[in-house]
Amino acid sequence: MDLPTTRIKTPLAPHILHIVRNLQGTDNLDQCKQEFNRVGWFVPPYVSVGFLKALAGTIRGNAKVFDQQQLQRFIAPLFSSQHLAAMVTERYPITPYVREYREIISEAIEAHFMGLDHVAVAGLMPVIEGAGKTNSPKQGCLV
Repeated sequence: MDLPTTRIKTPLAPHILHIVRNLQGTDNLDQCKQEFNRVGWFVPPYVSVGFLKALAGTIRGNAKVFDQQQLQRFIAPLFSSQHLAAMVTERYPITPYVREYREIISEAIEAHFMGLDHVAVAGLMPVIEGAGKTNSPKQGCLV
């Protein structure tokens, strides 16, 4: 059986294919947020709404057995080294509240893939704080 392919013609992993088949059931991002929160996660940024809705439907359909470990299996391919490199080179330079942190983010990603996870997290903390302070007033949140 041939697996569906993405635009770059790479086959989808079987667990991702399961999500694609489960596209019905979640109507909006608030419902997605509720499903992700149920398994201890947040709605991941820069992921297509279709994928989020399908994954939320998968979580809901398997609510009694779906846990953090299963979620990580589905989410991990979205944050591969190739995907993160594309984010740094293509998306972050044009994202206003993240653009100024592009170099720090790039170095944190590099540290992560070198196995320096504590350094990566520590490097991202000022980015999260700075981008949050910049963006939260635009979203109507007080900081």
